[in-house]
Amino acid sequence: SAEEAVSNAAASMDAAILEYVRRHPERQAEFAAAQERQRQVDSLRLAGKKIPASLVQNAFLLRLYRHKGMLAE
Repeated sequence: SAEEAVSNAAASMDAAILEYVRRHPERQAEFAAAQERQRQVDSLRLAGKKIPASLVQNAFLLRLYRHKGMLAE
């Protein structure tokens, strides 16, 4: 099913990211910081609050959040 395909793709990407970080321990702090930023973004979104632009590193998401009025600038 489509849902299974999406779930499998997400699991595969997650595994690849974790493997990359395992092989490159010098990037672990950067990865941990990105995870924390994402937790903050997720929490703000769930609460219906605006997201500070400083938390968004992805240019596409930055434009999307700005377009939807979700960005605190």
